[in-house]
Amino acid sequence: MDQMNRSLQPDTLRARSQALAAHPGFLAVARAGAQGLLAMYDQHPALVRLIGNHQKWLLTGLIYGAYLKSVAPGAFRPFCAAQVIEDAQAADILSRNTVQQTLDAMAGYGLLGKSEHGDDGRVTLLHIPDHIHGSTRGWVALHCQALDGLDGGDRALRFTSQPDRFPAIHRGLLAGLTLPGGWRDPPEDVALFLDARHGFLIAEHLAATAEPDGERYIVTGLSRSGVERRYGIGRSTVHRLFQSAEAKGLMSPLDGGVAVSGDFMASYAGWQALKFAALDLAVEAALSGSA
Repeated sequence: MDQMNRSLQPDTLRARSQALAAHPGFLAVARAGAQGLLAMYDQHPALVRLIGNHQKWLLTGLIYGAYLKSVAPGAFRPFCAAQVIEDAQAADILSRNTVQQTLDAMAGYGLLGKSEHGDDGRVTLLHIPDHIHGSTRGWVALHCQALDGLDGGDRALRFTSQPDRFPAIHRGLLAGLTLPGGWRDPPEDVALFLDARHGFLIAEHLAATAEPDGERYIVTGLSRSGVERRYGIGRSTVHRLFQSAEAKGLMSPLDGGVAVSGDFMASYAGWQALKFAALDLAVEAALSGSA
């Protein structure tokens, strides 16, 4: 992971993300992602609460990255929990205990298979269910399509025509996403929600449903009690988040909803632009043969 991070210049990633965030169509792309996450939550709430937070989502990427390393030519290590824990600690995103607990929970949801090593009972081998492979590649294809929609590019077509480049794309994507100060470290306005238990769902709800109204945005039908019921977030946590957001000027109460500041929406879009920029650079490098 350290070697990959050194090969990606933070200034290049930042410049690419700033160009994306400045595109007049990018906010709609970022909002579509939030809407998709909420739609998934409505179908599988417990699963999204488990892996929807950006740190846990990053962990799923590191898990798949460990799998790809284990099946690469010349691989010397099996796909195991110890490898995932090492990668997560190197990226400095989650503690060892949290990683292990998340792996156990994902196995319970059928997102991972687990078995004991035949020769070493201290090693837990992992397995990726077949349906996960298609979902992971599908995520890359869909996000390439979104980028193509912004600039008329052909990333999605080139990606699907060169499936052997997927490991390099995934490797480059994770290198970009785990850079300190990048997508792994959300801006303060967004982190206010993400740092609370399941609070990321509130941030995604604001991004997904806010409609422009001059320099601000309006979210109709949003209330503290409604957030508690829909997202299963404790009353004290919801009260604290709303109170803090209102004190910072990110939100203000309205009859029948809330007003959201343009600054919050810009922060959210800029943060998500870092994710798309990381993918864009990874695809660019992998498909050109330089990765």
